[in-house]
Amino acid sequence: MKNCILVFVFLSVVLSTNSQTPFSFYPSFNPIEAGLGFGSKVDLDGNEIIASNQRTLVYVFDKNTNGVQQKQIIYSPNASDGTFGYAISIENNRIAIGDPLINSVAENAGSVFIYSKTGDLYDLQQIIPSPEATLNYHFGSYVKIFGNHLFIAAENQVNYQNASSNVGSVYHYLYNGTEWVFQQKLIGTAPNAYYGKKIEFNGNMLVIYTRNNSNNGHGIDFLIFSNNQYVSVGGYSAEGLEDEFDFCLDDNNLSILKNRVVNVLTFNNDNSFSGTGYFQIAPEIHGDHLFSTIAAIDDNLFIGSNSYILQMTRKFPVLHYKKAGNTYSYQSSYFGAGPSGEDDYFGSVLVSKGNSLIIGAPLERIILPYSGNVYVLDYLLANEQFEYNAISVFPNPTSDRVFVNNSSSLAISKIEMYSVSGKLLQTQNSNFNEISLENFSTGLYFAKIYSQSEVFLTFKIVKN
Repeated sequence: MKNCILVFVFLSVVLSTNSQTPFSFYPSFNPIEAGLGFGSKVDLDGNEIIASNQRTLVYVFDKNTNGVQQKQIIYSPNASDGTFGYAISIENNRIAIGDPLINSVAENAGSVFIYSKTGDLYDLQQIIPSPEATLNYHFGSYVKIFGNHLFIAAENQVNYQNASSNVGSVYHYLYNGTEWVFQQKLIGTAPNAYYGKKIEFNGNMLVIYTRNNSNNGHGIDFLIFSNNQYVSVGGYSAEGLEDEFDFCLDDNNLSILKNRVVNVLTFNNDNSFSGTGYFQIAPEIHGDHLFSTIAAIDDNLFIGSNSYILQMTRKFPVLHYKKAGNTYSYQSSYFGAGPSGEDDYFGSVLVSKGNSLIIGAPLERIILPYSGNVYVLDYLLANEQFEYNAISVFPNPTSDRVFVNNSSSLAISKIEMYSVSGKLLQTQNSNFNEISLENFSTGLYFAKIYSQSEVFLTFKIVKN
């Protein structure tokens, strides 16, 4: 069985725990294995990050003070049909990997593969086949581990293949110390409900994506665990046929995105909820983008896109909003570091846990013919930090040097220059008004500008 291989380390740009700028990494690509779309699915737990291209394999990375290191590749243990890693989840040294089109008990019935950590590597622990011998059942189209709870969805549609007899189901399993044991089947109520397209969990509350009952919009079911069963306690509906819909949980706050509108609900102790925030993304903020992904870190919301209206290829933005009271204010937009003028789908995948935000850019061009990149944003709300707009570098592109404008109240302590592969090229400890690239070849570089407290900002610089 070919399921675990150690590979050589690839470092992108060195990370800092005070980083306010996303840093990217991608695997040691292999022509047979890599293909397109790395970063189509991502998840993290502590310092471990997993990512897949939804086709053949899952990568495991370790994030530490030296950067991001690739340490394992998990291959499909069976002859895969090309959707191993379509859904992934990691928590408590366990990984769940969904393959919804594998022929387990029927054609495209699906299976889920569970891996547990032994030493520093993950080994196959259990295979959970589809509980229904139904054509196109798509069991494993979404997976989520929460402590000793495992939720597996058969959400009705995978790769544009519909299961005509399935309105969507979510299966609940509990870990008994040795294996995952089935507990309950939760069923959607609307035709083509896609029940389980997304699943979130917070304390006693389970939140599951569904279509609303009139089948002309999106909905969310709220369930609580009572007497060893999950019981519905209400829901939320958003009318309209748009696909641009997502939600995220952070503490007791549920943020719901519908294209360019965000509603924030807060769960009360009696499991009721009340609206505590609302805002619209202003038309002048990337006006033709259709926003479809959302993640939260404390009082910060990050919003990404997977489509736009005007036919003009571009780098995709991730918007940052910050909460003050019950008001959310736009702060800035993040972008990937890939080539300009190309659709990179940066932010079409967003996952947050703790203080870390993982951003997928599955179409960002890295090494032809491969594509895909993953970014990490470690968002610690330091009291002392550069304001992003207070530091600028110009001209960019440049032929020999760039000038640094610092209108921040913080003094610059050093400037480091990195290659795109993460290699430190030079350190500058004085004369912070300019950066010389005279001895550099034509290409793309990263400048990290530090304050005395090691807070830094990173800028992409192109030498022509």
